[in-house]
This record gives sequence, structure tokens and C-alpha cells, in this order.
Amino acid sequence: MLGGGGKDGGGSGAETARRIEEALDADAIGAWAALRPEADQAAQIRQDAQHLRILHRIRGLGGGLLRLLYTLNPLLPCASPILGRRVVVRLAELLPALEAELAADPARPALMDAHLAAFIAAREEGRLGGSLAVFAGEGDGHPLLAALRAFARLQAAFSGPSVPAIASWFARNAEPLLAEWHNRHHRERVRARIAELAPRGELAPILLLFEDRKSRLADAQGLRQAVLEAGRIDAERAALAAQAAARGEEVRERAREAVAGMAALAFAASLLLGLLG
Repeated sequence: MLGGGGKDGGGSGAETARRIEEALDADAIGAWAALRPEADQAAQIRQDAQHLRILHRIRGLGGGLLRLLYTLNPLLPCASPILGRRVVVRLAELLPALEAELAADPARPALMDAHLAAFIAAREEGRLGGSLAVFAGEGDGHPLLAALRAFARLQAAFSGPSVPAIASWFARNAEPLLAEWHNRHHRERVRARIAELAPRGELAPILLLFEDRKSRLADAQGLRQAVLEAGRIDAERAALAAQAAARGEEVRERAREAVAGMAALAFAASLLLGLLG
């Protein structure tokens, strides 16, 4: 078994992990295969070793040593603390176990961690489409959306039962996804629709609310229009302010001219009075 420690593990878990990484980087498996007399088996072993190096180099959830752990140990139960003490060996068992755990403890802060992601990625065998890219941090969207997408695909892949506890968890924690919508009225409609769908326990309809490209495009266009309108309003305000400043200066200039004219009249009047006096 990959990992380990104690007497059989050759030291601490960290030390074992370091040795495994060194062996992978040095292509120790390929070098060992090259010494084997069976040429056909050696080629297959080298190919498998290359595949393991690729898995190890995947960064983010779903890759690294945990991915190797579940890939090399197909009967190893998922060790995610999110599952509590529930034993999950096959991918088809994951959602029912997670549903039961959430039903018992709805306030769990997260539904995805490194163990769950690596377990799913190692067991999915291509059935879940782009789940590996999502878990590796290469997919689009918020991590919460990646988890919802993965679980929705699991439910569809295995024709899984209703999972109202999982759906309700996403409904309660959907604010980061809702915040990506700029239109407040649309956010409210989506929030209400999620609350309506959650008791049914079907994840795909909830996922579609966030992956609706038409609505996303309309929301983006609405934002652009709002930005343009705000720019137009700001330009009009700036023009009005400039006009007001110009009118103010004109009024002040006329006032100065009026004062100067009155002073001239007063001076002329004083001269006239002096001459007549």
C-alpha cells in the first residue's frame, strides 16, 4: 500500500512520501523494468511508470500522492474525514454514503477535500468527463461549482437515488455562486428556484441553473449595458458641471463689469458736482 509509516512504512508518512517522490522523479520503476528479461512486460511497466509520474505531477485536488494512493490501491476505502466512519470502496457508494453523513450532520462546512477528489479521479475511469481537469484546478468556475458538477455527474453516471441532504447543503451554501450574477432580480429567482429544487434531491437541475449559458450571456450583456449607461450619465454630469462652472464665471465677469460701470458713473457724478459747485 502506498504511504504508511510505522514499522512497515520505513519511517514517518512524510519520509515515505519523500522516498516515493524521489523514486518517481528518478524513474526508478522504468530503470528496474529495463533490467527485466521479459521485453514485453518491461515496455508495459515503463508505460505504467510514465502514467504514474503524470498523475503525481497533477497539482491541486485530484492529483499528487493521494491520486497515486487510490490509483495503486483499487480496494482502498476513501479516507476523507467528510465521510466520517463510513466505508466507501466503489465510486457508486460515494453519494449514498455522503448523503447519509449529511443527513446526520447537515452543518458540515465542506463537501469536497483532497481525499474525495483523488478518490473520484482515480475511480471515475473516464465516466465523469472533465472531472479530473476540474479537480486539478484547470476547470472553469468556483470550487463549489466544481464539487456540484462532480456530484451531479456521479448521480447521473450511476443513476443514483435522490440526495436531498446534499442538494440542500448546496442550497444553503450557494451564495458565492449567486454572487457571480450581476442582475439582482435574477439572483433572487435562482435562489428561490434552488430552494424549490433541493428537496427533490436531483443535482443536475441545480447545476443547470449555474451553467445556463444563455442566462450567463444575458447577465454579461446587462452588465456591459449598465456600465455604458453609467459612463453616459457620468459624462452628462461632467458636462453639466462644466457648463455650470462656465455660467458661474460668466456671471462673475458681468458682475465685475457692472461694478466697474457703477464706479465710473459715481466718479463722473462726483466730477460733475464739483464743476457745478
